[in-house]
Amino acid sequence: MLPPSGNDPFDYLTALQKNDDRLRETPGNWLPWNYQDALNVFQTPKTHTLQATPPPNMA
Repeated sequence: MLPPSGNDPFDYLTALQKNDDRLRETPGNWLPWNYQDALNVFQTPKTHTLQATPPPNMA
């Protein structure tokens, strides 16, 4: 069963380790609910800007 973020914890932790330099620069972009967005931005040409998103509504 996946956590509320819907992401595999192992994949999340691996992404943090592989992107530790980016994590230090913009930690708000590497939270469980938005780290996939950060990965997508860094895998595409630098034409996008990335801003931290708030956590999903857990109501």
